[in-house]
Amino acid sequence: MRLAPIFIWFALVVAAGCGLGTASSRCELRPAKNQCTDVRNALPTTAAGLRAVCGMLTFAYPDAGGFTDAKTCDTTGSVGGCEALQGDGAKQTNWFFPPSTADSVRSDCGNSSKFVTPQ
Repeated sequence: MRLAPIFIWFALVVAAGCGLGTASSRCELRPAKNQCTDVRNALPTTAAGLRAVCGMLTFAYPDAGGFTDAKTCDTTGSVGGCEALQGDGAKQTNWFFPPSTADSVRSDCGNSSKFVTPQ
């Protein structure tokens, strides 16, 4: 029965190599726009979706910072964000900065996400 631990170890190595773990990433739109979006604990497919959307946005706003793997948004100076749980369990937060206000962001969050403050 010594094969069981070896098989488990092998399966974990293969899963890690295939990108089946979870990660964080961000799409920084500043300074072009007053927003940064991050996902935390995301499966690779969710991160790939953010990367694709961010690519389109940075094409439209060339001054935007762009997509970064393994980083979340720097929320220093943020007035708040709208946080939603994705289907894979990832948390996505759209962080806003002045000239937005906490009240305007809270209103923009609507029913599909909750207003959160930076930590």
